[in-house]
Amino acid sequence: MKNLVKYVQNTNSRHNLWKKGEGIILGVSGGADSMTLFHIFSILAKKENLKLIVAHVNYGFREDSYKDEKIVRDFAKKHNIPCEVLSNFKLDKKDCNENKWRQIRFDFFSQIKEKYQADKIVLAHTKNDQSETLLLHLLRGSGLNGLSAIRYKRNNIIRPLLDISREDILKYIKENNISFAIDSSNMNTKFLRNKIRLELLPYLKKNYNENIINTLSQATKNIADDYNYLTDQQEIFWKINDEKTEISFSAQKFSKKHISEQKFSLRTMIFELLGHLQNIESGTIEEIRLLTLSSKNKSQVMQFKNLKIVRKGDIITMFK
Repeated sequence: MKNLVKYVQNTNSRHNLWKKGEGIILGVSGGADSMTLFHIFSILAKKENLKLIVAHVNYGFREDSYKDEKIVRDFAKKHNIPCEVLSNFKLDKKDCNENKWRQIRFDFFSQIKEKYQADKIVLAHTKNDQSETLLLHLLRGSGLNGLSAIRYKRNNIIRPLLDISREDILKYIKENNISFAIDSSNMNTKFLRNKIRLELLPYLKKNYNENIINTLSQATKNIADDYNYLTDQQEIFWKINDEKTEISFSAQKFSKKHISEQKFSLRTMIFELLGHLQNIESGTIEEIRLLTLSSKNKSQVMQFKNLKIVRKGDIITMFK
């Protein structure tokens, strides 16, 4: 891949990710992927009159965290691009996990987007991230939504590097002499994603398929196509209140659906309520499905971390 800037432009043309003149929030950690994204968009901004704002989160967990922040700030200053940083906030590392950190980032990016009245939030996920996410979700028993993994575009969040491999990223970094941070926590295999990246994927590449990254990336696209088709064909048989805090539906009507549509519909409803499917595994969906199909007449209640399901006669109600 010789010209990543042109390649990203072509990705935009294929998937309609952004338009000329738009305001763009760049999520930049300081790592190789995000610094490549930053460099590419610093070039595209001049070509397409884009208004760039950089957003960086410094969790302060590592000694090198402030070095990461400095790399991002220095590059932004060099290119005269506004840089917003979230740091010095209280966060108990023991109580945090990858999902918590992710939510902090997304909330911050959304705040910056609103502050600058920007149009898009741009993230630096690559083809390798796509493959890792597919395996991560597969190991957790995800449905089609999870297995379709990372999308080029979801609402106002876009990922224009999804067709670019980490190998291409590192070549681009070297050719353009771009400074970047190395996060030592990425080598910690207590995190499942790191274990997949450092152990499982190299094993699969060596012993089963030397093109495993490309194969898995293509698989996610195929699954996403199937998921989008099923979404378009789905019958909406439930009702959601205006505040989007509860959904109700008929157990009898639900029971007439094919098991695949039952599971698909439950995942859709939960996503409508929570805005995500984190920690909603296949076992959770099956428990809810069996409650819905139960022949017991008395009221039943099921409680999960962020979700409550109540059955009263024929009516099932999910509460956020």
